[in-house]
Amino acid sequence: MNNATEDTNHESATIPKNMKIEPCIGMEFNSYDDAYAFCNSYAKEVGFGIRVLNSYKRKGSKEKCGAILCCGCQGYKIEKK
Repeated sequence: MNNATEDTNHESATIPKNMKIEPCIGMEFNSYDDAYAFCNSYAKEVGFGIRVLNSYKRKGSKEKCGAILCCGCQGYKIEKK
């Protein structure tokens, strides 16, 4: 399990700034924005950027519920005309 400090009285976990948390399988976040912010800050810390390769929305609403993130240097899909 990661070293995040959980606070049940608040909506999101509090992580001290000097603590390095590495991504791991099974991590859960309160929102899409929290997950993206975590991944983006980790990527910057280790020396690369990220971008959204594909994203998913909930049926019946426009709320983002998931995404596939990739390295910012990964190539783009070539569109056929």
